[in-house]
Parts: sequence; C-alpha cells; structure tokens
Amino acid sequence: MVELMAAAGLARPEIESAGGAVTVRFRPVVYVAPTRVRQDLGAVQRSILAVLAAGGSLAPGRVHAQLAAESVVGDDRIGLRQVREALVELRTFGLVAHEGHGRGSRWFLVPQDGR
Repeated sequence: MVELMAAAGLARPEIESAGGAVTVRFRPVVYVAPTRVRQDLGAVQRSILAVLAAGGSLAPGRVHAQLAAESVVGDDRIGLRQVREALVELRTFGLVAHEGHGRGSRWFLVPQDGR
C-alpha cells in the first residue's frame, strides 16, 4: 500500500498499532476546505480558503484578484467588500486569521488539528 501511494505521488499513510487495533490514516496532499463548520460554507468562502492555501498570507485585495483571475466563483461578480465580509466570517469559524490593519493586513489559514 505504501509503495502504491508513493508511486501515485500521495503522502504515505500513517499506520499505528495500539490495544489490539490497527489505525491507518490517509492525509490529504493539498489543503481540503471544509464544507461545513457551524453552518454550510458558501462557494466564495471555500474558494477563499483554497486561494489562501495556495498563496499563504495575502491581503484582501490580492485574494479578490486571485478569485477574479481564476474565475473560481463562476459568472457571478464578487466585490472586494464581499471578500472582506467572507474573510471575517471565516475568522469567526476559526479557519483564518489576520495580522496587521487596513491595507497592510494579511490573511492566512489557521492550522487545523492533524494537518
């Protein structure tokens, strides 16, 4: 199993043996945004999480530009204000955090347990 996963370019599974049981964990290779936290996450929120996973610490304007460049939100036009509001909602869910204020602020993913 380990050889097949390595050949496919996937992370090695974690295998633990304890108390007469064997546990095998398969970790994702890339960030996988949750679909539900306290409520269902919308397409824009999931897209923002994906942009932050790929880009690291970004200003809201840069997140907005990435969303527009990758057309991840479909035909709907999303404004910078919507991006800022979505980032604040994601912060209340504990998925993102920021440092700095105003134009100098940078948003980033909060490391989740086991990732």
